[in-house]
Amino acid sequence: MFKFLNRKKDKSSIHQNDGNSRREKAPSSPKEAYNNILSFADSVLKNTEEQKQTYKQFYSKGNQHPILDVVRLLGRNVQTKYLTSLLYHEDETSLPSLFPDTVYFETTTSLTTDGRKYFDLIKEVKTTKEIDLSKDLVLPWPWQRDRLINTICRIGEDRIWGTWKQGIHNHDVQLWLPLGICWVSGGNHSIASGILQGQGRLLPKETYDISELYEYIYTDGINYYRKV
Repeated sequence: MFKFLNRKKDKSSIHQNDGNSRREKAPSSPKEAYNNILSFADSVLKNTEEQKQTYKQFYSKGNQHPILDVVRLLGRNVQTKYLTSLLYHEDETSLPSLFPDTVYFETTTSLTTDGRKYFDLIKEVKTTKEIDLSKDLVLPWPWQRDRLINTICRIGEDRIWGTWKQGIHNHDVQLWLPLGICWVSGGNHSIASGILQGQGRLLPKETYDISELYEYIYTDGINYYRKV
């Protein structure tokens, strides 16, 4: 984003790249990037299985599988893009709203041969799991610059609204299992503030298990396809 320019009078002030430093090779296409992600995830799965065989005592306690860290790693990229967007825009973000049908596909699309759709395949589950804004993958989409500035200035210890806490009527979050993705449809700016401060816990309004979707759809990193 930023580039340093040499000043002719002070050539020693900036270290010059000698051309021998390692340079990142960018993927040549979205499909190549997707395949790299799959390769990374596959390596995590294989490595974890090897570790389980050698150190069984550490993998028999029902802890989260390391592959969920890969999910969070991918999600952080999206999260950061949305959290930082308003730094570069004077009023409202140019990014689209961040809902499942924005990222994936229209929820009204038929996914099975008998016409079942997204809401026919996901299952609502009851859970008392709290979402931790400091570590869980929560995807708010703060869209208005002044509102984000206000929440950053007002929410927090020794600030006028105090430390972050869930608002019953304001914060609306949907949790997807088993991925652990949290979609935000209410309280985007204040939730963004909580994430930035690394504090705050809330209960999701709805929790869904989306596992059955994978029996009927797949992706090549560019489009989604029906399996049948």
